[in-house]
Amino acid sequence: MPRTARAALALLACLLLAPAFAAAQEASLGERIDAYSVILQRYQQQPNAAELTEEIGLMRSWISEAQGLAARDREEAAERVLDRVQAQSELIDALGGRAEAVASQKQTAARVQSLQRDLMKVREEVTRLEQRRNDLQRGT
Repeated sequence: MPRTARAALALLACLLLAPAFAAAQEASLGERIDAYSVILQRYQQQPNAAELTEEIGLMRSWISEAQGLAARDREEAAERVLDRVQAQSELIDALGGRAEAVASQKQTAARVQSLQRDLMKVREEVTRLEQRRNDLQRGT
């Protein structure tokens, strides 16, 4: 097959596959936007969502921006916005993990204080019992 014929076939294949490739990219973009929307909903339902209001709001606005860009067939711009959404999601995860660690630390500190109070009571009781034993031994 002559080289020009092969080039023509390759060009024809590219032209035929281009709409399918574009549709696959668009579906992928839509799927990413949907996935981040679901993640956003989960963040909004977390117990510590009130502490992350600003971060969640920024993510919400960027998702809306990506949806608008995708609707106007500006896929590259939408992809760049989704990169920001991904970074924001990672930030929220990190902050959420930090909040959980702080809450766990507070629970642990409260438990330690409770155990220390219990230990002091036991020591006081031991001291009282030792004193009573000494008193009884002196009296016999």
